[in-house]
Amino acid sequence: PHLNLSSSGHRQTRDLRSSGINLSGDPLVGPFNTFDARAQLTQVLFDPSTISRLKSAQAGEKLSNAELRKTKEDVLALIADMYINARRSFQGLSYAEIRLAHESKRLEMVKNRLDNGISTDLECKQIQAEYDAAVSFQKQMETQALNTRLDLLAELGLDLNQDIQFSDEDELDSSISQLEPAGSEEKDLPELEVAKQEFLVSQHHHAAARSEYFPQILAMADYGLSGLKPTDGSETYTLGVQATLPLFDGGFRRSTIKEAESQLKSSEANVRDVGVKLNARIIQIHESVKQSQLLVTEKLSKLDSAQKQLSLTQKRLEDGTATDVERLESVTQEAMAQDEVHEAEAVLLTAQINWLHVLGKMENLVDESSTLKEVRP
Repeated sequence: PHLNLSSSGHRQTRDLRSSGINLSGDPLVGPFNTFDARAQLTQVLFDPSTISRLKSAQAGEKLSNAELRKTKEDVLALIADMYINARRSFQGLSYAEIRLAHESKRLEMVKNRLDNGISTDLECKQIQAEYDAAVSFQKQMETQALNTRLDLLAELGLDLNQDIQFSDEDELDSSISQLEPAGSEEKDLPELEVAKQEFLVSQHHHAAARSEYFPQILAMADYGLSGLKPTDGSETYTLGVQATLPLFDGGFRRSTIKEAESQLKSSEANVRDVGVKLNARIIQIHESVKQSQLLVTEKLSKLDSAQKQLSLTQKRLEDGTATDVERLESVTQEAMAQDEVHEAEAVLLTAQINWLHVLGKMENLVDESSTLKEVRP
């Protein structure tokens, strides 16, 4: 029901002939005062368009909730990727430092050899160029680590001066593996759910536009004072029922229906398109996860070989059959292999994050893993 209160007062003149009263003499009456104050109650008894608009509003609420969920998943996936990038940059500093130490030692030795006349100026310049490249690489890694850390802290709204304690690979990978599903129902896919809710909203808009052709029935009642002034009035009331049947409005209603039909077809096509693209994306990401896992296995094997080579070189150094340069070379190769493992693991984690993101499981990961829930200073 709708309840309205109104009050009005006028000073006016009237021509009695406009009300169908013909009297001899001057037909003009007034000026005189009029006053009216009343409460009016209107109750819709039958109105399909109102029902359709109500259903459309309810569908719009569900669409907003679906969009909210998708936005949360997008933001969490973004934060996860930034976290992985920041940690990867931090891990790269170790290899950069070892590489620089190795090139520094080589440059020192070649300079000593040049002073003793057992090396050439060309060899010295070549080693100097490799040392400069190592210095540049270390500076690049420091800048990258700083930028990714600041981006992550800024995105989380934390103090930009604080350090970040990154979790190890096993902790984060374990949290993801526990949540990584073998599959997912379509209703769980946030992007597809948004498309479906948009389609339902379009359906209700179309139904609301068509319902404008149906009749509307209202029950009305009013009660109030009517007279010359508030202190001199009579109690009056009205009771009645009103039925309205729209016949013609210049084609506006028909144009509205056509527009709603076009939106409905567009949203229906969008649901199909989103479904096909998501299925293709799920297959691609799943294959990417498997390839990343194989890459990690390959890099771990390479790391194991480099570690064994380093162990042998250290034993040879103790026996006096290897030089310190050879040891530094083995240390550098082991650090490079370790860095490649970190890179492969970062690629795998990113693929797993994309997998959880497309399936709408990112919020569950935050609930399970304190690693992504907060950055520990």
